[in-house]
Order: sequence, then structure tokens, then C-alpha cells
Amino acid sequence: MSELIDRQTRTWAVVAVVAGVALSIGLELWETPGMSAAEIGLELLSTLPVVMTSVGLALLFRVAGRQQEEQRTLVRELEVARVQGQRWRSEARSLLNGLGEAIDVQFSRWNLTEAEREVALLLLKGLSLKEIAAGTVRESGLGDVEMQVRWRFVEETESHPEAFTFVETVFPFQRDRHLIGTQDWEYKVGVGFTRGFAWGTGTFRLSGEYSGEEGKVDAGEYAFEYLKRLSPTWRVFAAIEGTQVDEVELITEVQWHFHRRAFLKVNNGLGLTTNATGLAPEIGVMMSF
Repeated sequence: MSELIDRQTRTWAVVAVVAGVALSIGLELWETPGMSAAEIGLELLSTLPVVMTSVGLALLFRVAGRQQEEQRTLVRELEVARVQGQRWRSEARSLLNGLGEAIDVQFSRWNLTEAEREVALLLLKGLSLKEIAAGTVRESGLGDVEMQVRWRFVEETESHPEAFTFVETVFPFQRDRHLIGTQDWEYKVGVGFTRGFAWGTGTFRLSGEYSGEEGKVDAGEYAFEYLKRLSPTWRVFAAIEGTQVDEVELITEVQWHFHRRAFLKVNNGLGLTTNATGLAPEIGVMMSF
């Protein structure tokens, strides 16, 4: 993301954060002249997340605008490349046909059966014998490691739900995996709404995100969540969560709250659409401060 944000913009962002915090603290001191150092510190902690979130959103919009301009330039370049590609394909088609014929001739010399030909072609495409035999790809290991700062700006009442905003970072601890974990840095900014009912607590949240792997800002994760407290230590959780229209999964989870600031969770993700991971069991620890 750093290449999309120049030095002047980063400097502006830092100045905006400092100015926003200073203005908020200044107004609070003007309204309450006798504030102690501890009270000023608490006010600073409550103000900093919302200021950083606001500046983060502004940066996301700025980056999105630059990306749109880059995309328009890329479209023009792709049109030129398309014309050149048509000429190249016409020249290369005869060579590719010759390569295909050479492969067929060699397979015939080896007297390969139809099934053996299919395996050989898959090997030429780069698949391993284990992947070909299994027919599926399976991975296990450390999953996502995330850090989230959440700020509640509207408390729940009888007439409206709680509203909160959050900033999240996902760490790239699985750069060599394909299905589990995260392969590059991800940053998310979002908003959510929570409402308590007699049958449990419902939450809806959505976000925008920047993916270091793809190098662009895009619509992020969205989810409908349900949480039910069974006892002081045990809770059950369910969610419909997705990142695209064709990447939606059902998550079921059991939580054991062994400490007031930490709990153990055992969950499973079941893919509901074609591009979602088919089955993704996880075990993890969630800590809050």
C-alpha cells in the first residue's frame, strides 16, 4: 500500500491525526478546565481510535481514486496489448499446434493409455503425483493471526442497536500456503451493528480492505453473526460470512471463556459457494484488552 500513498499524503495523515486528537483534547479541556492527567489520558485513548479510523477511511478513498486512474491507464495499455496479442497468437498458433503434435507423437511412442496421457498432461502442468491421486488440495497449520481495534460510538438502547467501527490487521504468517492463513498483509476498516434479544445477540458487520497480495483496495468481509450465552463460561456462535458473492461460508463455533479477557474457540467453516473452502476446522484463542 505504501507505493500508492506518497510521502506528502503520509505526512498529511500524521498531521491530521495529531490535529484531530489535539482539537478533541483542547475542546474537552475548554469544557472541563479541571481535568486531571489521568482523565486527559483516558480521553486521549477514547479519541485516538475514531480519529485514526476517520483518517484511514480518507486514505482508502484517496488510494481508490488513484487506483481508478491507474486502471483507466491499464485499460488503454491492455487495448494496445490486445491488438499486439492477436498478431502474436496468429504467429504462435502454428508453433503451439506443432508442440501438441510432438507431445502426442511422444505419448504414442511410449504406448500410453488414455488415462496415462491425462496423468502425463497434468504432470506437465505442474501438479504433483500426490495432488493428482488425491483429486483435492488439503492444508493444515497456523490459521489467521489478526489484531483489531474496535470503538463503540453508539450504545444500544431499546430503540436502536449498538454501533461500532473497527480497524483490523491480518499478519502474513503463511506465505507458502494456498488455503489456510494469510499470504500477505491485509488491512481492514469497517463498521458493525449489534442488537441483543431474548434468544441471543445478533451482529451485522461489513468492511473495506486493502490486500498486499493483490495490491488494491476492495470491498471486504461481510457477516451476519449470532451469539448465545449458555453459562458464565460457555457460549455458542454461528455466522454467515463472505468476501465475494461466490465466497460464502457457514461458521459454527463453541467458546470456552476461561478468563474475563480470553477464551478458547473451536469452530468449523463450511463452504456454501463454489469458491469457498469446502471444510475448514479451526481451534484458536481470542484475547481482548
